Amino acid sequence: MAFAAMMSLTLLEDSPRPDTFELASLLATATYYSSTVLASVLATGMASSLATAQTGRTRWLGLGLLGLSAAATLTNPLFLGWEAGPLALVLALMARRRMLLWRRLIRIGALLTLGSALGFAGRIPFAPLIGKDSTAYLDVGSAPWLAVYYPKMLADRAWTLAGAISLTAVVALILVSGIAFRKFLAAQDANAALVSGMGWAAPVVVIVGAIALGAFGTRYLQPMFFAPVCTLVLAPRLIDHRTPFPRRLPHRTLQALLAATVVVCLSFSAVATVALSRSATVLNPDIRCVDEWISASHRTGAGHFWTIRGPKAYLAVPDQLIQIQDPFSAFPWLTDRTDYATQKVSFVLSDTAYPLPQLPPPANTAPHRTVSCGRYTITDFGAAILPIG
Repeated sequence: MAFAAMMSLTLLEDSPRPDTFELASLLATATYYSSTVLASVLATGMASSLATAQTGRTRWLGLGLLGLSAAATLTNPLFLGWEAGPLALVLALMARRRMLLWRRLIRIGALLTLGSALGFAGRIPFAPLIGKDSTAYLDVGSAPWLAVYYPKMLADRAWTLAGAISLTAVVALILVSGIAFRKFLAAQDANAALVSGMGWAAPVVVIVGAIALGAFGTRYLQPMFFAPVCTLVLAPRLIDHRTPFPRRLPHRTLQALLAATVVVCLSFSAVATVALSRSATVLNPDIRCVDEWISASHRTGAGHFWTIRGPKAYLAVPDQLIQIQDPFSAFPWLTDRTDYATQKVSFVLSDTAYPLPQLPPPANTAPHRTVSCGRYTITDFGAAILPIG
């Protein structure tokens, strides 16, 4: 049910914009921390088991949580804000209600802390390869502006029918998670309480933390979607055994409904797979135009990340396009560092969404021509005169 809900939310998203509240579909690309999402979900499950496991099993679960937190922090420190912070809050609330022994709380906290410390230590040797360190993403002074920006982005998303349905479902799941958390606290069900607690705590902690720390980018708020969806794994426990409705359904009827659901899901998956396979083999004509011109030129150019990522992916010699940012300087993010062995370029690629970047002084007097490829524009100077800062 949780998987189906995540896929349904994904199917409601179709915006080409990089910064929207269409966050469920980001799980499909490694560009937006999909490994961190999976690590957070897995850590919640492991912590839930560790909170109530028998003494003989805690050793292996503890080692697993230690290794997971170290690996997740090594690859992306967002794991601390997405998982460690909310998990600490939920565990503290559970311990306060005496449904979790304090020594279990301390053990889990120590494992997360030690694992995160090992992850940070592991990042030190890779420091020269990290484009931005963790502090580069923080700007406390922008908190007042973000308090306006994020609600505006939510309003933009809610303006469409698909967006309204998606956000309504997410808000409903967060509220259900809060109600379920109280229910499981009262029932002294520690496993379910921890999972449902993360369903409301993670979105709240991440939203408040992102605004307070000045973290610009809706992608940092992904726990809003995946954390409450995880509460759906508790659906059987949320249905009280005294509820008459499930008992009215005969066993064969339940089997038929389950079989029909499986058939529909498999059929939909097959159709979607065929459609995606066909679309993957068809190259966009604008990108084909750009790549043919670049290949024929045997020269190297530059452009913004969002402009060149498509043409660069299909280019026969990908390092003919170098990723830059304003002011015309190297932007080594999600690209090969060897690209920057070329220090000067002869043309600049722009598109309708991202106009021509700020060009270096030699471009002010040099003759040039423009080549149109649909939504792309190639500004060609004929020779490598534009230095990359």
